[in-house]
Amino acid sequence: MLYSLKIKNFRSIRGELLLDLSTSGRLKSELNNNILEQNGEQLISTAIIYGRNASGKSNILKAFRALEFLVKNSDQFKHDQKLPPYEPFIFERSHQKENIEFEIVFSGETGIKFNYKIAFNEKTIDYEALLFYPKGTPAKLFERKNKRVSYGDYYRGEKKSVEQNLLENQLFLSKTSNNNIPYLKEAYLFFTSGLTVSTFHDTE
Repeated sequence: MLYSLKIKNFRSIRGELLLDLSTSGRLKSELNNNILEQNGEQLISTAIIYGRNASGKSNILKAFRALEFLVKNSDQFKHDQKLPPYEPFIFERSHQKENIEFEIVFSGETGIKFNYKIAFNEKTIDYEALLFYPKGTPAKLFERKNKRVSYGDYYRGEKKSVEQNLLENQLFLSKTSNNNIPYLKEAYLFFTSGLTVSTFHDTE
């Protein structure tokens, strides 16, 4: 289940844009059939994004698609290969070498809440972190700055072998996908099985 998505410096989105599906108790009585409760939080199950033509609505969906693509495929990227979803803000030259940033909050199939964040440029993953909420408060599973990776107390899995084979353009979450590491596997499956991005009249 999706809680929120934060986007920065992607296509027509320059500053930070937040799509937040959490809601207050006020809407529960008004939209009872559209409110779900997860981990004690109320979320809307359906949202509509309004805007003029060419205002950037489709780029929110493309941000989901970019995240999905990187998690699914970056473990196969070769050394020095460009990251295909790197499409920084197109209207100012000063932003065209800066990192794109995505932060997504979601729950996996067991209902555990995760927070996943990445920052990347044309050829490099500069930052990546995965937190989860095993007891209602955030706990680090891993944090990666360039190729340096640090681990939280809940991380149970390979470390050195993954780090040694991790290229600077590969996501750690993608690289560990075959290692069956607790919690990381559930987060990975959200992107490969739980997240579906479908756009109509999309020529790209």
